Amino acid sequence: MNEMRANDTSMNEMRIKETRVNELPMNEMRANESPMNETPINEVQVNERRGNRRVWRVGSITTGVTLLLMGIILAASLWTQIEAYEALSWIGPVIFILLGIEVLLYLKYADAEKTGVRYDWFSIFTVGIISTLSIVLALFISTGLYDEMQRGMQMMQRSVYVSHEPVRVPEHVEKIIVHSLSNVEHYESDTRELQLLGQLQYWSAEPLALENVDLLETNTVGSTMYVMIGTIDRRDAGWFPSRVHSQLSLFIPEGIEVIHR
Repeated sequence: MNEMRANDTSMNEMRIKETRVNELPMNEMRANESPMNETPINEVQVNERRGNRRVWRVGSITTGVTLLLMGIILAASLWTQIEAYEALSWIGPVIFILLGIEVLLYLKYADAEKTGVRYDWFSIFTVGIISTLSIVLALFISTGLYDEMQRGMQMMQRSVYVSHEPVRVPEHVEKIIVHSLSNVEHYESDTRELQLLGQLQYWSAEPLALENVDLLETNTVGSTMYVMIGTIDRRDAGWFPSRVHSQLSLFIPEGIEVIHR
């Protein structure tokens, strides 16, 4: 009998141990499940907080206003006499002003509880490129490089014919002294008149108004007549200098001494 009781006691102890062993994994699984269930709740709360918080992107407004101004300027240049490159040179200062306003607003609202502020780097990069090009364009305009390049692209070879009105040579004139800035050939004529004929070939962006240019000037001193032959205005400096090639002929009355200087 005592042996049977001892066996029953040992069996009960084994059952208790098995029950404890089976309960241990279940408790561990419950302990592991509790944080998994809490994580989605925390994420939902964070998302809800972010949803209530407004995020302001520094640079977006500046980019929008800049693109709007560029479109207006280009459209206005098509309908009016406004040069697009002159108006676009003002985009740079406008960008700096707008971006400065956005930074000041950032400093004002950076500590607000429901306002999140961050930089829109793509927009800032875009306006940075536009402002840099605007500054470079303004420098080209202010230094005259843009006008020089535009003038060089518009230059072409032109020619103009010279036919000066005859100048009466007094009877007492025995000598004519010619001062010329270009090559001039002289010929004798059977009239008592002095006349300049020929043509000028030049490179220029604009046509020459020859009526505003006086190529021949005379002055008589005693028995000597001084003849001054000039040339058209030209520009030797710069990237695209003006070139002038003249073919002029001076007709002088026969029997008069001619001296070239």
